[in-house]
Amino acid sequence: MWHILLIVREEQTKMLKRNIDFKVRKAYPSEAGKLTDISIRAKSHWGYPQAWIEKWRHTPGELVVTPEMIENWMSFVVLDDQEIIGFWCRSPIESEESSPGDRRRGA
Repeated sequence: MWHILLIVREEQTKMLKRNIDFKVRKAYPSEAGKLTDISIRAKSHWGYPQAWIEKWRHTPGELVVTPEMIENWMSFVVLDDQEIIGFWCRSPIESEESSPGDRRRGA
């Protein structure tokens, strides 16, 4: 199963549409709270009921990013200057099934 999450703070999306110089680096476990905050703000933008947001706020893997996820998943942050404006996480592949684009397995 693939879990992919790309979140960018809403106020930064206009900047990303312009030619700006941003950096991508591995996320640190100590940044889990910051990434969770970005995730919750981004999901809230779409008008989901507050009760759903609150439920997701306490469910790791939904909107909550944990230090363990950052340590065990492919986890990167997007920086504008030194400020985290977005992130991307993907869980490890847990099965022998071929993934999209996996040419080694004949997919």
